[in-house]
Amino acid sequence: MDGEKTVWARSVALALYKLARKKKRKYFLRFFDTRVYPSDKPLSNPYDVVEHILTIKSDGGTSITHALRTALKDLREQGLDKYTNTVIIITDGEDKVDQRLVEEFKRANTVLVAVMISGYNSTLEKIAKATGGQYTSAELTSDGALKIISLVR
Repeated sequence: MDGEKTVWARSVALALYKLARKKKRKYFLRFFDTRVYPSDKPLSNPYDVVEHILTIKSDGGTSITHALRTALKDLREQGLDKYTNTVIIITDGEDKVDQRLVEEFKRANTVLVAVMISGYNSTLEKIAKATGGQYTSAELTSDGALKIISLVR
């Protein structure tokens, strides 16, 4: 993602962060392109979360499959599953996603919420629906902004 899509993705991430804080929920954040950042563990410190959301740069390339597998691994291996069973991905969906992730999410009893920024990905939609999650696509318009706001309320 780049340009206006990145601005929208940042806005969605900040809105979700604000909602988590308001509801006193734990949150963990990672970014991805062909790799997942930070490499050791997800961010959870409020200062780091906001700073990274506001300064992240798109370097091109995407590996949604790797990002989702890392999120599942974080839940399992870092004990984050005691706080949440939901993974939220914000993407334009421009990548082929491994179909086996449907079963991996089901086995992990994890819900996927996919927020598409001016894009579409049928596999992400399938995973979200199969896990009882949500799949929403928002265009870069005022109607798209209202759709995202209604999602995070």
